[in-house]
Amino acid sequence: MSFKVEMKNIGNFFYRRKMIILISILVALIGGILYNMTIKSPKNTIEQEKIQEVFVSEFGLSIESSQGQPYAGIAQLKTMLVNEDQLEKISDQGIQIESQELEQSVSAFVRTSKGEVVFIRVTHANKEYVNKISAFLYNQMFSDDFDYIKNKVVLSVMKPTQATSEIPIYDDIYSTTDKSMLPTGEGATVVGSKKISSIVFILVGLIFGIILSLVIDIFNKKIYSIGYIEGIVDPNIKIIDASFDNRSSFLNRVNIVATINENEKCLALLQEGSNSKLFKDLQENEEIATYTEITAENLKESKKILLFVEKSHTTIDWLTTQISLLQETDKKIIVFFFDTYH
Repeated sequence: MSFKVEMKNIGNFFYRRKMIILISILVALIGGILYNMTIKSPKNTIEQEKIQEVFVSEFGLSIESSQGQPYAGIAQLKTMLVNEDQLEKISDQGIQIESQELEQSVSAFVRTSKGEVVFIRVTHANKEYVNKISAFLYNQMFSDDFDYIKNKVVLSVMKPTQATSEIPIYDDIYSTTDKSMLPTGEGATVVGSKKISSIVFILVGLIFGIILSLVIDIFNKKIYSIGYIEGIVDPNIKIIDASFDNRSSFLNRVNIVATINENEKCLALLQEGSNSKLFKDLQENEEIATYTEITAENLKESKKILLFVEKSHTTIDWLTTQISLLQETDKKIIVFFFDTYH
């Protein structure tokens, strides 16, 4: 029975605060939808990038130094390929390109699946420029005045590929001068963010709604279940839970308690402001004197005290005050917990 009562109390809590909880869920869900709308989908971002068509050409060299060391630093190699001397030579080839533009167009990288191979990639919106710059850099690396190759053994070479708009994507990049080439992870450029499921926002709204409802209940200080009463009254005081009763069965229980002993005048206490018809019903019983507060006079006239706690109306402060005033009395006290009826 206790379990059923607790489950009913929980159900009543959700029913009582359903609007607050539903509004919280709705607000969180709308906020989630708006948030997800602001997140760029990775697929859409890639499609947008394809609109600005660029071309790439790549070549590679497998190099081993005479000291047995692997390839030299790719950052050093790129610097040597895009310095002012190389820019001037590229200009002599009829390619009009700024220093910063050249620096952004050339990248060096190493792939783990290809062993000790240094790759050079040229990227540009002008297809002709890509082919010319890639071929020039490839040839330049084998020229006598290019110090990078000196004292190194070239094991194999991969000649420049023809410029293509289909940009190769590698998942085995070990090191690169262009961080956007890395797969999603540390040091990579993340394109778009993952959208959050609507279920997450619904749960957030539900949790917030429950917490807000609990806060309102705490500050509201009204009694919503028999558990509130048990925490206030003395264990020796009898509590009758009539919250499940209809009007007739509840009044019948009250009449039995009030008239169980003849000539015992009962003092009935209800908090004022109730919309229930209980006050009027009790006044029809001659054995019951109905009041909204305890006084020395009405207490003297009574043999038995009936405290009526109306669900969602009676406040904790009112009940605490009545119990405090009745501490010194030796009269029998019975507490009725009931639901509002009209």
